[in-house]
Parts: sequence; C-alpha cells; structure tokens
Amino acid sequence: GSKTAAHHGRDTTSAPCFVQPDHPVNSTLDIFSVGTLLSAAGVDLDAESFEGSGHSARYEGLTMMVSINYFNTVPWRGMIENPGYYYHITAIPRNAYGQ
Repeated sequence: GSKTAAHHGRDTTSAPCFVQPDHPVNSTLDIFSVGTLLSAAGVDLDAESFEGSGHSARYEGLTMMVSINYFNTVPWRGMIENPGYYYHITAIPRNAYGQ
C-alpha cells in the first residue's frame, strides 16, 4: 500500500505518496509494475507528451528517472535502528524516448 511518509507514514490513496514495492516469494527484490511507475511520476500516456508536441506520450515515448534515497536518520529523532530507503520517480520533461 501507499504511505504518507517513508518512515512510519500513514496509509493513503492520494499522491504524492510513498509506494511500497512488491516482493516475489523468497526474494528481497523490489518489483514495481510499469503502471505504478507511470502513476508515481504523474504520467498520462494519452495526454500530449509536452505542450506543442502534437503527440501523446504513448506515441513518442518518454524518459523517466528513478532515484533511490537511503536514510538512517529521521528529523528530530536522530539515528534509527533499521536504515531504510525509498524511490523517487520522475518523468523528464520535454524528453521523448530516444532524444
């Protein structure tokens, strides 16, 4: 489910939020569906790729950036016992696939 914060966040169904990855059985891999990544980046594949392009993101493609942010402290609390991480997903504006 989605959370309001990376550490001790509350459940939420609205953006912006922290989305929990899926984990295959007997694995520590983090798995996200493409739909989840597009939603997290605020991408609508059928909307105009960028103003004036005349084409949809679905037609032109797009470039996305995935940043992994690790943390071992929490503001006003200091060091935490179990370090954590979260993903920050962004679509690069005006950058169709292949540019």
